[in-house]
Amino acid sequence: MTRKNTAYIVAAAAAFAYIDTAQAQAVPFSKSDIYFELNATDGDIGLHGILDGDSWKVATIKGPGGAFNVLRAVPNQASPEFGMTELFFESNEPPLEERSFAELIALFPPGAYKFVGTRAEDNARMTGGDVLSTAMPCPPIMQTPRLVDGDLMIRWRPRAGSYNPDTGVCSSANPVAVAAYQVVVELADTRTGFTRKVTVDLPPGARKVEAPDELLIGVIPANTEAKAEVLVIAPDGNRTAIEIDFDL
Repeated sequence: MTRKNTAYIVAAAAAFAYIDTAQAQAVPFSKSDIYFELNATDGDIGLHGILDGDSWKVATIKGPGGAFNVLRAVPNQASPEFGMTELFFESNEPPLEERSFAELIALFPPGAYKFVGTRAEDNARMTGGDVLSTAMPCPPIMQTPRLVDGDLMIRWRPRAGSYNPDTGVCSSANPVAVAAYQVVVELADTRTGFTRKVTVDLPPGARKVEAPDELLIGVIPANTEAKAEVLVIAPDGNRTAIEIDFDL
């Protein structure tokens, strides 16, 4: 065997050893979620996703069977060890009259979505995955928030079933379970443009929440635009929101 061929074999063996080592060190993303989020009040819906983990320099989210890329992210590599950790994205959300839910799921069909990446520090392979579903929870029935003895109360009651964003119908067929609620309250000062915001995550049995007292300190009701939102979160991550403007 010639010296040239010997050198080639040694180099090839080293390359395969590097690949095997990198794959052996494969680490999971700490978070890899993909889901639909519907605003039932405004009538729009979009695709959202979250990935998180060790610092990565390339990350890709692949559709079912690897048929297409939902997202490919490559951070600005100022140095070989520079990378990103957490990434949240959401698609544009045109009104359902312009792009129906049926059209959206034709672009992003239900199924297993794969998250793959390369860790910045050692080129180790990073993996994750999530299942995208088309089952949407029904929006809750929300009461107008009001002050009760100086405390801001947000109340709602759930609706069982599954929701069709295109028809606006909550059907008793194939009911979607509730995994959690998320409540968001915003108070915007119309003079300064300053916005106060609080987000509270709650268990599935919750039916009300009291905003923190600190949210109202120094607020002048006549100069404040107030909005509250309740999101119903399904076990698969899909969520349906309803929001309401109110006066303090």
